[in-house]
Amino acid sequence: MGTTAVFTPAPVDTKSADISPTDMAAATPTGRNRAIDLYRVVAMVLVALGHWLVIAIGTDADGELFARNALEVAPSLGWLTWAFQVMPLFFAVGGFASAMSLDAHRRKGRSDGDWIVQRLRRLVAPTAVLAGTWIVLIALGAVAGFGGLVAMGAVGAAIPLWFLANYTIDTALAPMMRTFILRNRVATMSVLFGIFGVVEVAHVVFDVPFVHHVNWVVGWLIFQMIGFLWRDGVLPSGRRLAFIAAALWAAAIALVAFGPWSASMIHVGGQPLSPTHPPSIALVLFGLAQTATAVAAAPAITRWLERSRRAWGVVV
Repeated sequence: MGTTAVFTPAPVDTKSADISPTDMAAATPTGRNRAIDLYRVVAMVLVALGHWLVIAIGTDADGELFARNALEVAPSLGWLTWAFQVMPLFFAVGGFASAMSLDAHRRKGRSDGDWIVQRLRRLVAPTAVLAGTWIVLIALGAVAGFGGLVAMGAVGAAIPLWFLANYTIDTALAPMMRTFILRNRVATMSVLFGIFGVVEVAHVVFDVPFVHHVNWVVGWLIFQMIGFLWRDGVLPSGRRLAFIAAALWAAAIALVAFGPWSASMIHVGGQPLSPTHPPSIALVLFGLAQTATAVAAAPAITRWLERSRRAWGVVV
């Protein structure tokens, strides 16, 4: 793909505490895939907004406050989740960034273990601050007599963090998977899709208990691998990729329209077969369609962000 490029050194010290976002935007090296950064921003915004919108708050017959998934009340709105389910793209973008970072780390002769520690520290530190904050709030709420209400808020705040478990696993596996994909990308992807398919058939067709949990790891790992391939510039491009994206969208729509999975691309309690809990073939097709669309649009988006300083400054 023409938009894949290795980062070049920025003309200013972007690690300085005094650098402004404007300086960072101006220092962006040419050749950077700016669409990746835009996708990260959009994903974070949509995840936060989507979780906020899906929570229905009310009171029961006894006047007690409750919070529940709005899709349990209005399941027909499940199709709206297609606009907010961006985790496949998030993991693909994360794979792209991880591949770039890991490759640069290895070129400097540093160990894979050091890279894993550095990346996990960036995940754990803000999560620990968030957890500590809520622990203090729950304690204060208990002292003030409304600990249950604060605990409900803590549960709501923690829901979007489910991905950290999978992202941590993917990060820990990234060096090994990066080596596999560089040695033989066809074999690596075939094994992953093969494992995923066998597990899905065992779960859906033969109702084998517990086996579907394997796809908590394999399902999301597939998208990280797509990010690796994106970084390496080996994915289809142009009209061919646009055609593939359209075919994947058609397959995803058909699967939920005529198959056993619901239209909702987020987990809703009580579903006999959840598309996302763990990742199902419905989510994988949806995610592949979403990622293919994003990859196809990336060159045009990058060119736009290169031309528009204002737009790129907002992204930064």
